[in-house]
Formats: sequence, structure tokens, C-alpha cells
Amino acid sequence: GKINKNYMKKMNDKEAELSIKSADIVNPNGVPLDGDEDVGNHMSTSDLFKLARTILQRYPEVLEVTKQKELVVPAWNNEKTSTNPVLGIVQGVDGLKTGYTDKSGLCLVTTAPVTNGKGQDFRLISIIMGAQSHEDRAGKTKELLEYGMNNFNYQKVTNVANSVETVYISNSKVGKVDVYPASDFNKVIKNSDSVKTEITYNDTVKAPLSKG
Repeated sequence: GKINKNYMKKMNDKEAELSIKSADIVNPNGVPLDGDEDVGNHMSTSDLFKLARTILQRYPEVLEVTKQKELVVPAWNNEKTSTNPVLGIVQGVDGLKTGYTDKSGLCLVTTAPVTNGKGQDFRLISIIMGAQSHEDRAGKTKELLEYGMNNFNYQKVTNVANSVETVYISNSKVGKVDVYPASDFNKVIKNSDSVKTEITYNDTVKAPLSKG
């Protein structure tokens, strides 16, 4: 109908905005068309990650719903237990979405904040697709999240407020200037790795200098 067509156009426009290239959205409910598993919505894991990250960045309030173990709607006399199998099992998990079709298998996009005291806080997103059992899906999700929590940290590599080097300029009155990064740069780093900053200059530095 007209509503579905309008929805599909908005979905396709959003895919282009987010640079999602693998998706093929054929309806708003995710159910294969006419029961044909070959004709249905699909998307790669990398594009699912883009979509999940965008949702969390733009609409973080969704977590107030997805972190609930049970949804109770008294007006409808309805209670629904969360389908997220690692909610309450893996520390911090507060979302995000389960899924299943015969062809795709059991799928799960999960997220959890990490506050391990190493560097800055950050958020993990794990994606499992094609699991053949509920136990397999839950187990692999737990393994992925705990690996990320235990082996990575999020560091601010450069800070615009902190000088990274002092450059001496022979033809200047002050003799030297402090060099600052043009922007902050943050990176997820494995705990066993170290970060080395190397500064190179495309041209000879000499007066006069302009800011930036």
C-alpha cells in the first residue's frame, strides 16, 4: 500500500545517508515476502554495525526500553519477557535487537558500555548472525563481549588543548612555537599495544606562521 511505499522510500534514503550499501529492504516488518526466504530484507554485519551505532548515537533513549528484562503494559493486560538472551547475564548489557528467519538463522545485535578504568569509557557492539541454536547465539555473544571488555580500552591519542611538540624557528623573534593537533583523536586500542605518536612536516617551518 501507500504507507509501505512511503516507508520504503524513507528507508532507502536513510541507507544512502548512512552509506549502507549491502541492504535490500523489501518491507517494514522483516518477514520474507510470500514465505519465500530468498525475497526478504537483508544487510551485512558491517552495515548492521553502522545502523546500530547510528541508533545509539542519535537515539540513546532507546536503551531505556531495550535494557528492560520485562515489558509490562497494564492497559493491555500484557507482559513480555525480553528476547535478549544475555541481558542480565553479561555485565552491563542494555540492548539491542534479536532476529530470526529460516535462512538467516538466529541473529543478535548486542551492546554494552565499558567502564574498566583503563582510558575513557566506551561502548561495545557485538553482532552474531546465522547461529543454529539459542545456546550458540548466547554463547558466542557472551564470548565476543567479554573479549572486548577484557582486552581493549579507549584512549584519547591527541587533545587539542595539549601541545604535542615544540618547533624551533631560526628566523622568528620568539625562537620557538608550540604545536597543537588540529583535532582530538580517539582510538580503541588493545591492552597489550602501545601508542606511538610520530610528527612529520610537509614543508619547512619558518616565520611568519598562521594559526592552524
